[in-house]
Amino acid sequence: MKQLAIIIPYYNKKYFGETLQSLANQTDKRFVVYIGNDNSPNDPLDVLQQYEGQFDMVYQKFETNLGGTSLTQQWDRCIALSQNEPWLMILGDDDVLGHNVVAAFYAHVNEIVSQKLHVIRFASVLFNEKDQSESKPYTHQKQDNTRALYFKKIKHQSRSSLSEHIFSNKAYQQFGFKNYPLAWHSDDMAWLEFSNFADLYGINEAMVRVRMSHDNISGQRSNLHQKELASFEFYQDLTEKYWSKFNENEKKMLLQQFEFKTMAVHQKKINTFVKISKLYLSKGYFEQLIRFLIRFIIKY
Repeated sequence: MKQLAIIIPYYNKKYFGETLQSLANQTDKRFVVYIGNDNSPNDPLDVLQQYEGQFDMVYQKFETNLGGTSLTQQWDRCIALSQNEPWLMILGDDDVLGHNVVAAFYAHVNEIVSQKLHVIRFASVLFNEKDQSESKPYTHQKQDNTRALYFKKIKHQSRSSLSEHIFSNKAYQQFGFKNYPLAWHSDDMAWLEFSNFADLYGINEAMVRVRMSHDNISGQRSNLHQKELASFEFYQDLTEKYWSKFNENEKKMLLQQFEFKTMAVHQKKINTFVKISKLYLSKGYFEQLIRFLIRFIIKY
């Protein structure tokens, strides 16, 4: 059995051919592609026929649309198409794999298994609708702490998304994906939980190109409130469920982010003030509480 399942939750046809071409270009074909059509109005069969026989492929059209209400549930039912391959990748229907991504995975997988790691992150670069690069290549250490990587991300020192990751089926079965609005932060929580808030494995010799466009959630501006709500729920989970996983500096950054997102969602209200104040007090952060009081009066 092949060790890698590449899952494509399909909806948009615009760049789908480029995604499939990147799979056909893989120098190592030891993978199976599972495509779950989220009842899209854009039938992809003509594109799929062009790649018949070039790699192992399973296609399923679902009769209901789930992505409009819960992207993570659409991911789940697409993963359910797979045949218990030990490693999974969720590839966006507009993203592109470098020709050696699968080969690089197999070159490192024995070491990854021996070190009992459950998350792999490839180098990545952002590109736009015109196939032009929008960022420098993002690379990683061979082993990187997922907590540290997340805080680098919120400081705009790094980035991450779904497509440049491979993760173990075992970790997915244990934790699943959190059902945040728009699946915003669902991947962030997954890499933290799947790794037990410890290390992931970085592979830099293979690149994943992640598309930024008005057709995908990351590139849209009309859904900012839903993104803020998702951020609030994400930070609430981290502070309530996983507080002990973080070191002292990380805890302070975590509380501040939770404060910002709570204010963004619930605005300047007395109950919001009480909620955040109680949180700072319960964690013993009196200096941060005073700073919050000043921000509440002046900034918010």
